[in-house]
Amino acid sequence: TVALSVCYVVDCSGSMNGRKMDQVKAELAESIAQLLPNQRFFVVFFSDSVQATFGGGLSPQLVEASLVSKQQALQVVFNVSSQGGTLPESAVRLAASLRPEVMYLLTDGVFEPLQEETYSELATAGVAVHTIGFETIGTDLLLKDIASRTGGSYRAAVGSTSVSLMSMPPEVVWSYGWEPENNSPEENLYKNYLHPKDWLGL
Repeated sequence: TVALSVCYVVDCSGSMNGRKMDQVKAELAESIAQLLPNQRFFVVFFSDSVQATFGGGLSPQLVEASLVSKQQALQVVFNVSSQGGTLPESAVRLAASLRPEVMYLLTDGVFEPLQEETYSELATAGVAVHTIGFETIGTDLLLKDIASRTGGSYRAAVGSTSVSLMSMPPEVVWSYGWEPENNSPEENLYKNYLHPKDWLGL
């Protein structure tokens, strides 16, 4: 069953700089491009602050996966930078407040255990957190614990992240080597937006 709402909670702290962040951006962009029009989504990045794709911190909201909203999300994805500390609490709580059917936490797991209050909010919202770890040497136990306590699952991103995401529960469509139909809006999005761009024209 395809989830009708999904939140991506993505680590953009300093420890994610370089290869890990490049891999996350590429796979996240491909996943966003594949979302169906009847799905709603939200992306929030965290370091020692929170950066949301839609509505900011004042009025966050799940949005329909239209061509325009996908383009807006991709602008944020490709322009986000990796810096600062790693404080996931606010981002996880923000995502939980939207009550998505699915939450994915993409991180290297270099942070302190989540507070009990955060677990309570996740339980109240009925959200299972599926964790995907990037080069989680010594931190995979924390991500496994988050997944276990919320009814989610854990996978390590080894090699191509899409392989790891494909093995997650079948609640969101992840297709390895996906290609859009010719002359479709998705083809335009895939060809013109799944590459780093100077959006400011500088």
